[in-house]
Amino acid sequence: MAVRALFAGACNGDLQGLFKKVSKVNAKNGPFSVLFCVGNFFPQSGPEEDSCEDIKVTSVLESVEDAPVDTYFIGGYGRGSELGLAALQSGDRNITYLGRSGVVDVKGLSVAFLDGIYDGDRFCDEDPVCSRYYTRKDVADLKEKVNAWEGDIDILLTCEWPDGILKGLAKGAAEGLPEINGSGPISEVAAMVRPRYHIASDAPVHFPRPPYVNPDLGAGSHVTRFISLSPLGIPKQKPLIALQLTSAADMDPQMLHMLPPDSTDFPYGPKTLRNPKRALETEAFPAVQAVNPQLQFPALIQGLPTLPAAQNLMPPPLANQVAQFVGQSNFQPGLIEASPNPCVIIVPSSNPLIPSVNPQFQNVQNFGGGVSGVDLMGRMQVVGHSQSQLGETGGVMSGGKRALGYESRAGLSDNYSRDLNHDGQESWRWQQPKRLKTVKPSRGTPGVVKDRRKTCFVSGLPLSMEEADVKDHFSRVAEVTSIYRGTNAEGKINSWAFIQFESVEAMRQACRELNNSDFGGCDLRVEPASMKDRNDMRNPNKPVDGCWFCLGSDSSDKGLVASVGAECYIAMDKGPISSDHVLIIPTSHHCNTLHMPQGCYTELCGYISALRSMFAASGRSLVAFERFLRLKRTGGSHCIFSVISIPAEKEAEAKKTFMNMCRSHGLDLMCVENKEGQVMEREEVLDLVGDEEYFMALMPDGTRLVRPVTRMDRLPVTFGREVLSLLVGKPERTNWKICVGSEEEERARVERFRKTFAPFDIMNRGGDEDKNEN
Repeated sequence: MAVRALFAGACNGDLQGLFKKVSKVNAKNGPFSVLFCVGNFFPQSGPEEDSCEDIKVTSVLESVEDAPVDTYFIGGYGRGSELGLAALQSGDRNITYLGRSGVVDVKGLSVAFLDGIYDGDRFCDEDPVCSRYYTRKDVADLKEKVNAWEGDIDILLTCEWPDGILKGLAKGAAEGLPEINGSGPISEVAAMVRPRYHIASDAPVHFPRPPYVNPDLGAGSHVTRFISLSPLGIPKQKPLIALQLTSAADMDPQMLHMLPPDSTDFPYGPKTLRNPKRALETEAFPAVQAVNPQLQFPALIQGLPTLPAAQNLMPPPLANQVAQFVGQSNFQPGLIEASPNPCVIIVPSSNPLIPSVNPQFQNVQNFGGGVSGVDLMGRMQVVGHSQSQLGETGGVMSGGKRALGYESRAGLSDNYSRDLNHDGQESWRWQQPKRLKTVKPSRGTPGVVKDRRKTCFVSGLPLSMEEADVKDHFSRVAEVTSIYRGTNAEGKINSWAFIQFESVEAMRQACRELNNSDFGGCDLRVEPASMKDRNDMRNPNKPVDGCWFCLGSDSSDKGLVASVGAECYIAMDKGPISSDHVLIIPTSHHCNTLHMPQGCYTELCGYISALRSMFAASGRSLVAFERFLRLKRTGGSHCIFSVISIPAEKEAEAKKTFMNMCRSHGLDLMCVENKEGQVMEREEVLDLVGDEEYFMALMPDGTRLVRPVTRMDRLPVTFGREVLSLLVGKPERTNWKICVGSEEEERARVERFRKTFAPFDIMNRGGDEDKNEN
């Protein structure tokens, strides 16, 4: 069944303009089933503005319940993107961010995607801090998912053009196009994915390239149609196109492999293919390498009257080949030598051996009076050359450039060198280049939460050791839960890795027992992973510009503050669910309760205890929650502990409601029972969430419900507020913006709370707050 699909270029945050245009096209030519957007979905900006709020974008996302057509987009970066993506997650809209890379089924079409743009300095980052740049891991993840996907890929979505896409076009076909620097990784992805359509938006033009023919990998060739869409608002350019597509799985094979008459050759180089094959001549015979033995190695050739004496100076395989093709009777001393390439033997053109070269050699050519021949198997090459072809140090001149050769006895080729044998005599050591087995990178164990406290950094790993080998070696000391070992810029496996254990003590034991140990002939260096806190990157004593909750920031609403302690303060919620809805906030920009200083945490617990006592005096119970979000610019959101009271008879209902609501998002909350002592309380939660984002709710009995939120989880940022609204019977107050009152109402609410809270306020009790909050 055919799918009617729309494709749009970068809207740069003009969502209202995009949806208006789509509605018009859908009404006139529809109905369409789906809209795919590529390029900047949010306003263009620098990386530092991703975490800022863009009122235009957020207002559209919050006001629009549904897009006119089911919408899927990449380009999830730009000003306000972090808050915009969070807003999309919080609602049940038909606007979906596809993610960083992957393959999905949309309306029966197989859609591969790679979000972001290329940056050479960030491409090899193992743990990227900016979502706008794709990394080697994103590319590798996409390839892995494509390989696992059954059938052909219908659509590939990227923000950038692939490098080389204009190659093979007829003269004038690319006339008028701006200069575009395509991306090498994108061309590599396009060559590997082999989509039927490749849609991008990297230039201010609409450019439908003639289809190119993908190489036949055994199941037949088909074409790829590359289409570049202009951004929204460019005069005389198309930002929107419509296609009627039938999935490759539903197409007749003859139709799928039909080649249109305007098809061009494959535009990407051989390195971009899945299984590139080198040409025979480049595999067996690189540029001719030679030396003049009489100039560079007189000590090796003087006084050698026979060929066997010369053969003793050669690697055995090469000596055997020389014996097969050259007669000993005509050998003259000083006229034979081996080049750095083990397949090449060099003899001066005056050598009388040349005429007697074995007739198996074919394609004889003149080289300044000498001859060159290659046997049918490509195993050996004999080159004769005249003195005029030698450089000052004996290197053959090829195309006006000196070819590579021996530079000195101390710098012999890796493939062919001299060394001392066990008897102390000089002998040749044959070092054929060994092809290392391909070791796959280790991306961590699925379902294991990253935790730096339990992780050690290991360097000096043998390149031939696979994940199972590494795990076996370290498991002799303690249980290994996850291994992360990536690749370098050339795609080769790293000699270092991060290894996570079941506990902090297990990690320390591994460092003690395995540091400087031998593993596969290599000395390992094992040490604790860096404990630099990613959750608290900047100086907490310096307010973050624009933060609403740093008490020293100009953006904070100090009129809502009801009580100020040494390191925390209580403020009324700007959009309260109920009259006693308050926030406990650290005065400095600490990102969460698990990593804030102990003194700050102690004071926060004191405020919780005071609020619990105040609510209990009126027959009510305390419920609270915290949601930690990781933000690139500040390390994380400002820690906020949102507190509200519920009727005491609903205590049992609170836990059940949180559990059921979380399960509706496909996730489960974990219980941390109330324990005496703050350190144990935080440590137990840390064991569950590690370095991930998390949600944590505090129940009336002190139990904490915890959930780490990984990149694969979809828990709305408004989840905690949704549950609190249900518990107090006001589900309509989930959106805080519709709950904002006037300044006069805010002042009155603050005064009422201060008066009620005064007898319980820890700042009025001389510091006798309960430091062991239950």
